[in-house]
Amino acid sequence: MNNEDEETNIKDTSKYLEDLKETFRIIDKDNNGYINLKELGVAMRVFGFELNDIELQELMKEYDKDDNNCLDLSEFIDLMIKKKEEQKEEQDYLETFQLLDINEDGYLTKDQMKLLFKNISLDMDEDMLDEFFQYADKDTDGKINVYEFMSFMKEK
Repeated sequence: MNNEDEETNIKDTSKYLEDLKETFRIIDKDNNGYINLKELGVAMRVFGFELNDIELQELMKEYDKDDNNCLDLSEFIDLMIKKKEEQKEEQDYLETFQLLDINEDGYLTKDQMKLLFKNISLDMDEDMLDEFFQYADKDTDGKINVYEFMSFMKEK
């Protein structure tokens, strides 16, 4: 990463933190320094995360360090930074899948993967490829769709 990229990254991070603080301030209607579960749902939607009630409860439980069923600003920022990292990681996985899907049909086949590994001079024997497909191909149709690929990448 060069200096210009680092400066842009720092500016983006600083802007994101300011956005988080401002959103927290706005959503904390009673100005008590905490947001509850309902307010957390609003905040998540503001930043493009559509979560159901169970997912919100799990996040609250994970990030509510003082067990008061609310998040303070610090807990909220920790949560949102983690969610943004996950979102970036998912985008990277999607882009990787799209690069691997050379015929753009939405699937990866063993033959495509063999060709890819051969072209990049990666030594992947038939047993390793079979093991990969056995693990990743959840619906056992002999192909890996984008959801299976994303699931596999998240588990690794």
